[in-house]
Amino acid sequence: MGARIEHMGFANQGRNRDYLHAGSKAIKRCLDLAGMEQEQVGMLINTGVYPDKYIQEPAYAALLYGKQKKRPPHNLYGTFSFDLHDGGGGAVMAMRVISGFIESGKIEKGMVVAGDAERLHGKPEGFALSSRAGALLLGAGSAEEGLIHFDHQSYTQYAGLYTSYTNHINGSLKLIVEEHNKYVETCLNCVQESVQKLLKEVDMKEEEIDLIIPSQSPVDFASRLGHIYGGNKVVVVNDKGDLYSVGILAALDKVLQNQQFIHARNSLFISVGPGIAVDLALNRNRIS
Repeated sequence: MGARIEHMGFANQGRNRDYLHAGSKAIKRCLDLAGMEQEQVGMLINTGVYPDKYIQEPAYAALLYGKQKKRPPHNLYGTFSFDLHDGGGGAVMAMRVISGFIESGKIEKGMVVAGDAERLHGKPEGFALSSRAGALLLGAGSAEEGLIHFDHQSYTQYAGLYTSYTNHINGSLKLIVEEHNKYVETCLNCVQESVQKLLKEVDMKEEEIDLIIPSQSPVDFASRLGHIYGGNKVVVVNDKGDLYSVGILAALDKVLQNQQFIHARNSLFISVGPGIAVDLALNRNRIS
């Protein structure tokens, strides 16, 4: 028994707002859809890579969880919250962690939150982060339903193809992103190798995958993945900004809205990020 995808909430940062605002609003929307209180969530994992002012401590997950609290401080206890950084692919890794805790009986519900802060000043050329944040609620599945298999592969020989860092330039803290012109192509090659490994592990054929929910970064990755596995099978999300940390959740939200996800028996989450790291999750739905 692993985890089952239950509800999704999304929010935009809004004018003069930040990821803390959007992330906490996405959490609230997700909980409202589920008809739950925050205290019923046993684990909350933040996978946003670029938080407001690039804060690293305290854990941003705790800030997201605590921002919308209206009750006395003693009610804050009960939810284990922490940050998980895995490039743009943290959401799938977080799903794996939560699934393990649900399967072990340690928690009943877990939540993944993702998003990035768009810098108003010192934005790098050609890299405009999306203003959206998403929150995904996971609950108990079964042996035949939910997230039934995960896999992770690291291709460290390509680690130098993508780097990002911050630096003070002309009095402004600037995000600097350096992406090699072979990065997207290499990501695609690594993903194909990882997918074949997973299919062998679960004894499935490629044609048995009904839906692919991929990272939306790097730019053009999802659309080029569609050329490999079929454009009608791979989810591509068009957004005003680059969907980095929130890309997987945005893709899932799209197929939840159009009900493509619930009609797919086997869905494969494909997350790729710097490292190069590939995280995969196989989800199975009961189709009557």
